[in-house]
Amino acid sequence: MTMRKKRESNSPGFINMGTSLLLVVFLVLALVVFAVLSLSSAQADKNIVDRQVGASENYYRALEDSEELLGDIDRLLAENEEAIKGCESYGRAAFLTELLEELPGGSDADVTADEEGLITISFSVAVDETKYISTKIVLTQRLTEQGPESEYLYEMKSRSCS
Repeated sequence: MTMRKKRESNSPGFINMGTSLLLVVFLVLALVVFAVLSLSSAQADKNIVDRQVGASENYYRALEDSEELLGDIDRLLAENEEAIKGCESYGRAAFLTELLEELPGGSDADVTADEEGLITISFSVAVDETKYISTKIVLTQRLTEQGPESEYLYEMKSRSCS
């Protein structure tokens, strides 16, 4: 009986079991920490992607609006080509300003004429609070053997405003 007591009190199994338990608890805690870090990283990535998707949608929506207004202006110029050609260059700018006011969004367009007689129509469409798409249309007139020929040059630029 004394031998049994001695063996129970000096049993190496109790110490080994405590060390194994601590090691398992440490591993489980490490796995939980890494899982939480992975989850927060994935959430941050999702937020970035959502912002980028929203910005892209806004940009392409504004680009579509800008191209639609450009098409309306092009149609308006084609329909009124003879009347526009009949005006003097500074009179053309005033005439085009009146025509553009009939278009949805056209009242925001700026029409200018320079000393060479080039008419410039420019307008901007907002993408968001800090960015916009700026479009500039230059109406030129070049001389050919048959007489003056109208040519429309379109230039679309995307600019951001801080």
